[in-house]
Amino acid sequence: MPSLIEITNTPFKDRYPKDWPPYEYFVHETQITPEIVQELKSLVEKKSSETEIDKFITKNPVILTSVLDFNNTGHHGAWVIPKKTIRQNISGEIPGLIPDFIVGGRNSSGTTWYVVELKGANHSLFTTSSNKLCLSSVANKGLCQILEYMHFCNKSQSYLREVLKLSEFVSAKGFLFIGESSETEDERKKDLKSSLNNMNKDLQIRSYNALFMHCDRILNSIEVMKGNHA
Repeated sequence: MPSLIEITNTPFKDRYPKDWPPYEYFVHETQITPEIVQELKSLVEKKSSETEIDKFITKNPVILTSVLDFNNTGHHGAWVIPKKTIRQNISGEIPGLIPDFIVGGRNSSGTTWYVVELKGANHSLFTTSSNKLCLSSVANKGLCQILEYMHFCNKSQSYLREVLKLSEFVSAKGFLFIGESSETEDERKKDLKSSLNNMNKDLQIRSYNALFMHCDRILNSIEVMKGNHA
């Protein structure tokens, strides 16, 4: 993992590769701080709404480099792109598509891209009806949204490469974040969530607590790096 100086100083901006995505979206996992993570944790503990969480992450996009840690990519750099229209509204009949975030991570194998959909910490993944588990209406909506984003991105690769300048874009994986992890302490819910994630390895449904686990992994790596450079 590179040092903060190597990533954030002006000379790096000057030598920023021209074939990479726009510099304005560039972040690096080493810019995550305990304060940023703790503030988001506080929002989740208060069961904040989607709007509140989205607003915070938009101001602190580096938090989403933790998404890349799920699949061990992004160590060379990352890009977090908020609220970018990938499909225009067509005559009022076909709605436009605006993912909450598009996240890219680069390592020695190239760049991997994700679409990220956020739902509130105040919503649950599941609901129970007559003792039968069902996806909550919010989770169902989120899944349909992210599947449509992924499908469009995967069939419109040239648009994302040429218009949005997302270099090396070939396909998009997806993450849906909703609720805390407490509900999946229930074995039925835990098993059903695992089954959903196993059905499509490119689309993962996670709690915000899972995001924090990967944030903490990155923070621990930063501390190790600082110790090695001391």
